[in-house]
Amino acid sequence: FLLPPDLYSFKMVTLKMNLAQAGVVWSIAGVFGLAGSVIGGYVADRFAGERGRAYVLVPVIGAVGSFMAYAVAFSQSDPTLVVVACIVAALFHNLRNGPEFAAIQNIAPSRMRATVAATYMFGATVLGGATGPLLTGALSGVLSRRAFGQVHGGFDLACPGGHAARGAALDLAHACASASADGLRAALLWVNIAIFLVAGLLYMSSRTIRINHD
Repeated sequence: FLLPPDLYSFKMVTLKMNLAQAGVVWSIAGVFGLAGSVIGGYVADRFAGERGRAYVLVPVIGAVGSFMAYAVAFSQSDPTLVVVACIVAALFHNLRNGPEFAAIQNIAPSRMRATVAATYMFGATVLGGATGPLLTGALSGVLSRRAFGQVHGGFDLACPGGHAARGAALDLAHACASASADGLRAALLWVNIAIFLVAGLLYMSSRTIRINHD
């Protein structure tokens, strides 16, 4: 659910970063994410066992770790702490990449592995890639309106596009920026709960997973 568009907006709105600065942070996080992918794959293969439980347990560790790191990032105001937490979250979040694909291939019959992989990618892309940013944006708008209140005619009228119109009074500009940041921060905290729920589902699957030798 938490994808680059959400995190770019978070860095730019709440940390007052410009696009270039947010891009630098995201690039560093990307390097750590690649490292997480390699580490996750190695650890899962090392401890897979006869049933291949590590292929879902490593993503559990990644989900819990990224949930905690994102929770820190989205609840703190210290820019350094927020950036470090986002980078740590990227490492944990990507522990799942290799093991999840391996788990899918392990449990699918040989005649269905391509179809199962395609179905997984469809779900991850359509449900995750499309639903995540839309849900975050819609929730952010609702929470921003609530944070702004009904002054100046309400958030939508006073803050078109999430910020005050050019030439608006300084106090209104500050109120719009504050409401936008608070709404986005709160929305990301709520959406982050999905990662924790995924950890629970993965752990449940680890109790019954079996490698299909068909």
